[in-house]
Amino acid sequence: MAEVAPRPSASVILVRDAPGGGGLETFMVRRHARSPVAPSAYVFPGGTVRPDDLEVDYAPGPEALALTLSERSDTPVEPAQAAALYVAAVRELFEEAGVLLVRDADGRALLEVDAADQSLQERLESTRLALQARDLSLASVLAD
Repeated sequence: MAEVAPRPSASVILVRDAPGGGGLETFMVRRHARSPVAPSAYVFPGGTVRPDDLEVDYAPGPEALALTLSERSDTPVEPAQAAALYVAAVRELFEEAGVLLVRDADGRALLEVDAADQSLQERLESTRLALQARDLSLASVLAD
């Protein structure tokens, strides 16, 4: 069997308190039945780092993120690699599951989109599809 080189990848585990105090809920996605890897399996959203993941500029900056990551594991993470992993996780979550974890310019979390705003729903869906097709980068989505 041919040796396969590892690729930097990130996954996201979303957990919340269940409504009504019924414990915890964990968010997973089901892979397509024709997927070449683990068809029909339930997985955490994620994937490999893309070159355009390095284009995203965000606060508090890659150095602070790298420090946080290295404090939580035995593997030191270079700042640029930490930033790329972070961005890949956010991008993959949006691409695979339609969940966009971002804040607006005033720092407010954009957790829910008004279901009545059909044009915004359509715009987010077309943006998600363009990200999947690599017609857009997450940097351009966030700038928009």
